[in-house]
Amino acid sequence: MLNQQTLDNNKNNDGNVEQQPSSSSSSIQLAEKICNNGHPNHHHQQQQQQQQQKPTKKFKRNSTYSLSSKNSDKKSSSSSSSFKLFTTTATDLIIDQFLRFNQQTIKMINCLSCPSETDPQMKESNKNDKKLKQWNRNESEVINMLLLGAGESGKTTIIKQMKILHIKGFSHEERLKKLQEIKQNVFESIKELTSNMEYLNPPIELVNPMNQPSLNFIKKLDTTQMETYDYPDEFFEHTKRLWSDPGIQACYLRSNEFFLIDSAKYFLDMIDKIRNPDYEPSDQDILRSRKRTSELQKIEFKVKVPKQNGGKMQPFCMYDVGGQRGERRKWFQAFIGIKAILFVVDSSSFDTKLREDGKTNRLKESIDLFKEVWSNYKLPKNKHEVEEEYEYRKARDFILDKFFQVTKDRNVCKHRFFSHFTTATDTNNIKFVFDDVHYCFMKENFDYII
Repeated sequence: MLNQQTLDNNKNNDGNVEQQPSSSSSSIQLAEKICNNGHPNHHHQQQQQQQQQKPTKKFKRNSTYSLSSKNSDKKSSSSSSSFKLFTTTATDLIIDQFLRFNQQTIKMINCLSCPSETDPQMKESNKNDKKLKQWNRNESEVINMLLLGAGESGKTTIIKQMKILHIKGFSHEERLKKLQEIKQNVFESIKELTSNMEYLNPPIELVNPMNQPSLNFIKKLDTTQMETYDYPDEFFEHTKRLWSDPGIQACYLRSNEFFLIDSAKYFLDMIDKIRNPDYEPSDQDILRSRKRTSELQKIEFKVKVPKQNGGKMQPFCMYDVGGQRGERRKWFQAFIGIKAILFVVDSSSFDTKLREDGKTNRLKESIDLFKEVWSNYKLPKNKHEVEEEYEYRKARDFILDKFFQVTKDRNVCKHRFFSHFTTATDTNNIKFVFDDVHYCFMKENFDYII
């Protein structure tokens, strides 16, 4: 496990703070372990024993310090229809970042945080505030964040939201490129529905026999053609007829028995719009589109720091890697230099199967993977809007408790735990959530220095 404990737990009897092993080093070890084994929960006890044998260094402070236990009580103003679920774990972020500062800078901070007995307390406190704000204006180190999670959890959607919120959104040319991706989603959705209906138990048949020619047309299509298919109007006409058939609708209601992208209904409901030659995807259409991540994706953006904290533009760099089992071997290259991990979980996947094997429960896969990266991260519980079709309050609490129990494991370091309600396709709510994440970064940094 990534191992970085709070300052409260690391104080020794002399008032010193014990420095834990570098988070980047531990992250690399974790990435190597997952890459070598291809699946989490392997050699867990062996890794813990190795971490316990690592020597620690002491960083002497003139005064003892406890991290604040206060949590942000911000609440979203979204309507009840977009009530969201977003569970996050606040860790002791970037402690190593400041311990790596040169000795002169550390001595300066210590001096500022520990007023001498001869100077007035208030005068020294004001000096600290000015120095801190000046330091914040001068330091613009990029905060590197890594999005992790099982496949189909919504990581790429968050990357898209950052582009909408902080980089002026998508250009006309970028929207047209997404059009092909949306057509592929329609192709994949109708192929999965027509291919699986006869294998369900009990199997499902078309209700309207007049739609049999359309079923035959779709079944003849090869999924390997999906990216090169020219999508004639005939394709959309057959797809529209099948989607309106009660048999296909019944198959969709049982889609938890096979893999189907979560945006299938969204795009199949708007076939006439997609087939229109003048159609240009909206932001919501782009957020709903799905494409399997097979390469490391990166987005760079800046976020305004509140004026009272220096007023600078804080640069962020967010990385997205594929979450499928076959893609996790590529995580190693992404862990280097990472200061925080956002672990994304699809909370609506409690009764669905993995794309990879069609057997493993997707939520269980997320919990198992989460146990291996429980350190220095935040946990978005994504896709809450689907749960409104169920007794979502009970389901929400049950899922939350499963992850909460991981944080209570005696073999896992202690962190603060708090939650939000959100969905990755709601731009306004994601903005609120990321503002709160940014606040947590600032608070951890400022509290540690002062």
